[in-house]
Amino acid sequence: RTAMMKVEAREKASQALMEKYGVSEPELKLAFAYFVERVTTYSKRGLTDGFRRMDRDHKGTLSGEELKAFFIDGAADAPWFVHERTINVLVDWADLNEDDQIDYNEISAVMQCEDVLEFAALLPKKRAESQKTNILGRKVGKRGLTAQDILDCQSKIKEKLRNLGGGGNNAVAAIKSYLDKDGSGSVNREEIKMMCVTFDIIRHKDKKTGMMKGDLSVAHVDTLLDVVDKISKDVGVQVDGVRVDVDVFVKSVIQGKDVLDFAGL
Repeated sequence: RTAMMKVEAREKASQALMEKYGVSEPELKLAFAYFVERVTTYSKRGLTDGFRRMDRDHKGTLSGEELKAFFIDGAADAPWFVHERTINVLVDWADLNEDDQIDYNEISAVMQCEDVLEFAALLPKKRAESQKTNILGRKVGKRGLTAQDILDCQSKIKEKLRNLGGGGNNAVAAIKSYLDKDGSGSVNREEIKMMCVTFDIIRHKDKKTGMMKGDLSVAHVDTLLDVVDKISKDVGVQVDGVRVDVDVFVKSVIQGKDVLDFAGL
């Protein structure tokens, strides 16, 4: 069954290659081999150095236009299989996150792939993984942290607090009671940060053992609380930058799967 699935995947990839680009598998293999040869000729020190020489704006990445200029405009004697269609395949396959900023290693992997149909069949998965990485690597807030940093912070706080009240359905009521000690419906930011020290979430030196515990910074927690404040504003809850609404915190951080998605970020 697995072998049959691979055959079907290759057939679909071959058909898609022709339908989308008007290029056949043999034609593309010839083109990719020529691309490698031309870059290698351009620089005897390898593909990476060749790409660096093509990088006109010196950003460390290549654009589709830079590649087209090098392979087509810069090669008057280019063979019949080197044309805009085969260049488009190279650009599309290498630009996984579709930002027109192609990493040297990504384009090398495409040009040197041994089986173009297998590579094409795996492309949707590769593109999804690349876009997910790009999304998680985006900056959130004013402290230079990434989306992944904030989601890690949410996960650690959720894990610790859900153990209150034995977890399960009892956890939410126990968490709210733990946070809202004065019955005001809100909790001071500093109290949350002290809680994160107590739970070994924020990096600190243990007074008894002298050992370092926790692996997140105060900035992680502050940025997470900024996101909670945004959610509070969006639902009409007053925000002062000092106290955090307990209901919003529990719903978005503890019960929510992705606090950034909850906030529309």
